Amino acid sequence: MKTSIGALTLALSIVALPSHDPCAATIAPQMSCPSCEDFDSCTIDSCDMTTGTCRHDPLDCDDGNPCTADTCDSHGSIYPTNGCRHGWLPSGTACDDGAACTAGDACDGSGHCIGQPQPSGASCDDGNPCTTGDTCDVSGTCSGAAVPAGAECDDRNACTRGERCAVAADGSIACQGPAPNCDDGNLCTTDACDPITGDCVHTPLNCDDGNPCTDEACDPATGVCTRTIRTGSCDDKNICTVNEACVDGNCVSGGAFNCNWGPECGSSTCFPYLQVCDTFPSTTGCGTPPPCQAYQCTFGHCQFTLGGAAGPCTDNNPCTRETCHQRVCAVFEVLNGAACDDQSLCTFNDVCANSQCVGTSVCSDGDICTDDACDPATGTCLGHTAKNCDDGNPCTTDSCNPATGCVHTLNNNPCDDHNACTANDQCSNGQCLGTLAVICPSDGNICTNENCDPRTGACVHTNNLVSCNADDNPCTVDDRCQDGSCHPGLPLNCNDSNVCTADSCDPATGACTHLPVNGPCADNNACTTNDTCVAGACQPGPPLNCDDGNDCTMDGCRSSTGCYHAALTGPCDDKNPCTTGDACVNGVCTPSAPVSCIDHNACTIDSCDRTTGACIHQTSSGDCDDGDACTVDECDPTNGTCLGHHPLDCDDANDCTVDTCDPSSGCRHEFTCPQEVLDITLTFGSPLGKGSGTLSWRTNGEVSLSGFNVVVLNSQGVPTRINPVTIPCTECVTTLGAPYFYVLPKHKSGHDVFVQIVGAHGSILGTFGPAQKAP
Repeated sequence: MKTSIGALTLALSIVALPSHDPCAATIAPQMSCPSCEDFDSCTIDSCDMTTGTCRHDPLDCDDGNPCTADTCDSHGSIYPTNGCRHGWLPSGTACDDGAACTAGDACDGSGHCIGQPQPSGASCDDGNPCTTGDTCDVSGTCSGAAVPAGAECDDRNACTRGERCAVAADGSIACQGPAPNCDDGNLCTTDACDPITGDCVHTPLNCDDGNPCTDEACDPATGVCTRTIRTGSCDDKNICTVNEACVDGNCVSGGAFNCNWGPECGSSTCFPYLQVCDTFPSTTGCGTPPPCQAYQCTFGHCQFTLGGAAGPCTDNNPCTRETCHQRVCAVFEVLNGAACDDQSLCTFNDVCANSQCVGTSVCSDGDICTDDACDPATGTCLGHTAKNCDDGNPCTTDSCNPATGCVHTLNNNPCDDHNACTANDQCSNGQCLGTLAVICPSDGNICTNENCDPRTGACVHTNNLVSCNADDNPCTVDDRCQDGSCHPGLPLNCNDSNVCTADSCDPATGACTHLPVNGPCADNNACTTNDTCVAGACQPGPPLNCDDGNDCTMDGCRSSTGCYHAALTGPCDDKNPCTTGDACVNGVCTPSAPVSCIDHNACTIDSCDRTTGACIHQTSSGDCDDGDACTVDECDPTNGTCLGHHPLDCDDANDCTVDTCDPSSGCRHEFTCPQEVLDITLTFGSPLGKGSGTLSWRTNGEVSLSGFNVVVLNSQGVPTRINPVTIPCTECVTTLGAPYFYVLPKHKSGHDVFVQIVGAHGSILGTFGPAQKAP
C-alpha cells in the first residue's frame, strides 16, 4: 500500500545519488507506483521508486537518416506502440551520405541517401586537416599523406586556438587545440562552446519530468533537479478520464469518460491509445413509438420524431380510416352509411352518419321533444322527460317543435345587460344592449383614463402608459406615464461616434450639436501612430515603424492587426565578421563556419578579432620546422620565426652504420656490415609439449629482408625447412637489428638447426648456425 504524502512541500530529488554502503539500501525505501501509462506514444513513461511519482520524458525519434522526416504520432494505434514516424523525403532531395568519395548525394525517395562514386585518384577531402593530397582509392576510401607532427592546422572550430597536428597512440594524426573554459560556475546550466562563433553557451538544465502534479526546479547548490509535489486539479492528457486530481504527486483519474453518451440506447467505448470515442447507437430499448413517429437515438438518449414511419394508425373512430400522411395520422376515407358499433346497449341499427357512429335509441317514444333515458350498463329504459330547450339567452324565446326539435326565436323584450353604466336595456338581434347613462369627466391627468365601473356605475380613473412630456425638455426622449404620473425618459443620444467632436443637445431646440475638439484619437488603422483630431476629424499620424532590425524577415503592416515579420531565406549578415556562410534559417541569420585565420606559421597562435574581423597572429614559443631536416627547431617568441638552433643528432649507436644527415629527408644510416644472424639458441620446453623447444636469434641489422627460414641439415648437408611459411622480419629495411623466436617440434639437440636470411625477392642471402643448446 502506497504511503500518502499528500500536499508535502518537501523537495524530492529526481536524480538518485549513488550509495557507497552496500548495506544502505534501506535508506531510500522503494514506494508503490501507480500505472504511469499516459497513453501517449511520444513519451517514455517511468516511475521514480524513491518517491512513487511518474515521469513522462519525450521520445527521441531522430533515426540519423538524412532522407527521412522524423516525427512522432502521439496516438497512432489502438495498441501501445512507439509513436515515431519516419517519412521518406522526396526523390532528389539533397543529402549527405557521409562518404567523401561520392558526389551529387541525393535521396532516392525510399529513405536512402545515394551519391555517385568518384573514380580512383579523384581529389577529395578526408575531413582531416592534418593530411594533404587527399584522393580516392579503388575502394572509395578518401585518404591523404600525414603532415609532420606539430604542424599548424585548422580544425574549423572557433572554440580552439593554436591547433597543431598531433600523433595519437594508434598512429593516427589529428588536429588538436586547447578548448576554452566555459564553466560559468552555475551547476544548473549545461556549458558548451559554439564551434561556429566561439561563444560560450550556457543552457539551463531541463528538469521537466512531464508530470503535471510536480513542480520542478534545479538546486543551484548541488545541480540536482528537485520536484515539489502539488495538489489540485490536473490534466492527464487522456480524454478517456474525467475529474483528474493530483494525489501523492500523480495525476489520478476521477472516473471514466462516457463520451457524452446517455444510458438510454446503445453504448460507447473510449479508446485511450487512440484518444477517440466510438459510439454504437441502438434502435431498440426505448419502447414502442407513437403512430407515425420514428425512434431516434441522439447522444445515447431516446427521441421520438415525426415522420420516418409509415403504415396504419387510428383515431378510434369506427367511421373513418386513417393512415400516416405528412408525419401525422390523418383520415383518408369516411365510411358514411356503413354499419358500425357505437359500443352502447342503448342503441341498435348503428350506422355511420356525418363521420360519426349513430344508432336508434331502444327507449325512443318517437317524440323528439322528450328526452328518453336509458341505463347504458343494462340497456333498461328509465322513462321520458320534456326536452330542456333553454339556451340561457333572455333575447330568445325557447320552444320545441315536434318535427325539428328545439327552436330559439329572437325577441325585443326588455332585458338586463348587467352593466351599471347603461340604462333602458333592450334585446336586439339576440343581444341585450343598453344606452350609456354615465359620463365620466376628465381629471386633467394625461396619465389616467376616465371610465365607468360596470359593476357599480361609479367613475374611476385608471393609470395608463401613454407617451407624455414630463420635463418640457426636448433633450429627453420617450417620456412615459407610469403609476399615474409622467416620468422623464432617456437623454437624447447625440453620439456621432466621432472621438474628435464633443456631442451635446441644445435644450432650447432639442437639436444635437457636435463641436470639434483637439487631442489624440484612433483612425482604426493599426499601421499609423499618434493620430490627432484636426477640425473634428481624426487625422492619421506617422506610419508605424515595423522594422525589427532582422535581415531575415520581411517586415510589413496590416491595417487590421499591425506589424508582421515574415521569415526570409537567402544570404544575410550576422554582424559577426569572424563567421562565414551566413544564411537565413527560420527567420534567424545563422553562420555556417568560422573564418579561418591560419597563416601556416607554427610560431603563431591565430585567431579572429570579433570587432574588426581581422586575423590576429600572436607569436609563441614551441617546436617548429624551418625546412632543414638536419636542425632541431624552436620558435622565437619575439618575432614568430622558426630557428634551427641545434644540429640534429643522427647517431643510432650501431657500429654497422655510417650516420649522416640529409637536409631534405633528415638522418640517414648507411649499413656497412654484412647482414648476419647471431646468438642462435635452442631452449627446450615450449607450448608444444615435452621434447619441443624455442629457437631464438637476433640480427645485427636489416637492409633488404623479407624474413627467415628455420632449416635442419641432414648428414649430407641438405637443408629441410621447418617453418611452413616465411617467418616475417621486423625491421626489414631500417638497418636496425631485432630479436626473433620460433617454436620447434620435438628435437634432441640444436646442432643440426640453422637459420636462413630470405632476401626481398625470396633469395637466400645466408645460412647461419648451428643452434646452441641453452645451458
